Amino acid sequence: MLCMEKREIPFPQSFDLKLIVEAAYPEEQTKDSIALSLARCGVEHSFVNVLASSKGRYLSYCYHVKVDSKQQMDCLYAEVRDVPGIKFAL
Repeated sequence: MLCMEKREIPFPQSFDLKLIVEAAYPEEQTKDSIALSLARCGVEHSFVNVLASSKGRYLSYCYHVKVDSKQQMDCLYAEVRDVPGIKFAL
């Protein structure tokens, strides 16, 4: 049986945020949309890289981010949902 113990995440947290976006959307425009989404939440961030999927249908954007609270993390994920072509964020 799994132990489903609820644990609090300590803040601040720094991590690499991966965003998978359809490759049909222009790369520079997507980078700008992501940066704007992160800035709206006051998230410190820096672009790391962008990689294409093996079949070229998707691009994986990586940003190093620092979030100071759960509210800021929730804001981050809510905002990036509006990036055109986004499939998911990790």
